[in-house]
Formats: sequence, C-alpha cells, structure tokens
Amino acid sequence: MYVQPPLGLLARLLPPHDDVIHEWSSAAGEAAASRAREILRGAGIAHRLHLSVGDAPTEIALLAEQTAAELMVLGTRGLGAAHHALVGSVALKAAALSAVPVLLVR
Repeated sequence: MYVQPPLGLLARLLPPHDDVIHEWSSAAGEAAASRAREILRGAGIAHRLHLSVGDAPTEIALLAEQTAAELMVLGTRGLGAAHHALVGSVALKAAALSAVPVLLVR
C-alpha cells in the first residue's frame, strides 16, 4: 500500500506544476513500491498495490478492514523506543487503529 498525503493549501490554490502532477499520479506509488513488488514477484507471491490519499495510519487500517484481512504485516524502520515516544510511527499508529491482528517486522 502507498498512501500519499493530501495536497497542501498552496498546491491546491496555484496552477498545477509538473512536480505536483507527478506527485499526484500513480507514478510516485509505483516507484515507491517497485522493489517490494519485484521481491514478491520473484517469490511467486500474488499481490496488488493499493494507492490511497490521506492519513497513512488511518488509510492502512481502513484497507485491512475493507479487504477483510486476517493479518496485517507492517514494516518498521527500527529507530528505537525514544524516537517512537517522541514522534510515533506510521506502523505503530496503524496497529493501534487496526481491528485485525498486526505483525510488526523490522
């Protein structure tokens, strides 16, 4: 899954520029997920890329619910407890919002 943040106020008010158009095309999500998709294809694992816009933890938990997932596996960046206590993480926030079991991997 790739979740894009919503466009900021300035980007919504100004005429579209190439960088904004690229950001809002599926190209950004495709590029971000390309390595993971390559690994899954190589392992023969069926998969689909879901593109969404909004708050990443909320969108991730919503997709798990909408697809009736039995388990949600989320990667963490391994920045440590102090970082998460101060800043938090998408994976931890999505896990807290999820109605399905979550496996966090590093």
